[in-house]
Amino acid sequence: MSPRERVIKAFRREKSDKVPKDFWWTPQIYGLISKMTGSPDILEYFGCEMREVRWLPTKKRRDFSGYLGAPPLPFCEWVYHAEDVFNKIPPSCPWIDEQWGVGHIPTSSQDAKHRHLYGYVYPMRNLKTIRELKDYPFSDYQVGYRYKHLGNAVKEIHTKELYAVAIMECTIFEVSWQLRGMDVFFLDFTENRHFAKYLLDYITEMRKFMIRHFVEAEVDLIHLGDDVGTQRGMLMSPDMWREWFKKRMHSIISVAKKINPEVTISYHSDGNIEEIIPELIEIGVDVLNPVQPEAMDPVKLKKTYGNDLSFWGTMGGQTTIPFGTPEQVKQEVRERVETVGRGGGLLIAPGHMLQPEVPWENIVAFFEAVEEYGKY
Repeated sequence: MSPRERVIKAFRREKSDKVPKDFWWTPQIYGLISKMTGSPDILEYFGCEMREVRWLPTKKRRDFSGYLGAPPLPFCEWVYHAEDVFNKIPPSCPWIDEQWGVGHIPTSSQDAKHRHLYGYVYPMRNLKTIRELKDYPFSDYQVGYRYKHLGNAVKEIHTKELYAVAIMECTIFEVSWQLRGMDVFFLDFTENRHFAKYLLDYITEMRKFMIRHFVEAEVDLIHLGDDVGTQRGMLMSPDMWREWFKKRMHSIISVAKKINPEVTISYHSDGNIEEIIPELIEIGVDVLNPVQPEAMDPVKLKKTYGNDLSFWGTMGGQTTIPFGTPEQVKQEVRERVETVGRGGGLLIAPGHMLQPEVPWENIVAFFEAVEEYGKY
């Protein structure tokens, strides 16, 4: 069975030859793995079945100087890809993401081990009116050079018999609060509703444009999502989520499903979002990610929603992976395969990107255990 066929079956909740796998990493972990393996392609080295395709960065220079403080911070040049932060930008230098104009500044607790952690400068924080919002230098996402490559990129992935994933994570909510500041953005829901509606509608229309071109490029899966959960429950009330985000997310998914009813939709949220899982299924979500076991019980979710939902993740990214022994990592992999993976429906992965604390031995243990226990 090819790697792509394996993932297709898993997300259709069918048994394949074995459980597929995936993982994400911080740059520090990437450096560790590259050093230990000597491989330029760590996904290939570990036999991971999925590959990503993304929108290309803009070539248009925009002026954010009036939005990022007075006097403006000495920002370095725009960052087009996350790796640039670690390969090109000095650790002490603030930087601006090219897509939205959000400023990123080193935190007071930042050190060499955690230099991937930044604070935000919110470029829309002081905007009050829709007129000001319309004047904001939004990204030129509709220009052809940013998405014309997608068809060939997907064909190349499929030629290698791998599974093509389009990344649209941080779909609506996270983008909005990073532009406004979370405190101001939540106040908008009561004190500046027209502003909030305009901003969310603009982002939603942009996402509809993007998802249409991803589906037309014949990707296998669209990865959507926003972090709307904390460790204990929802970051906002379910009613607030329904009012502001459910219909907009549904409209984005509907664009994809209308073009290709078979395209798979995954939804990412950290934390505990059990209160809205039935409604995510209702609006067309096929796969839930990352299913943090520290916040939700993966076995319970499998029993409750396993007929309608597949699961991507489930490993303890805050507990077992960084702080357990290799034997404990292997035991958790075995438990997940035997429970959540029963009958299909599981792509196993850590519940978050591998943080700098994760030891090499636990990374090896994870992949060895998937090979040992993941066969159907």
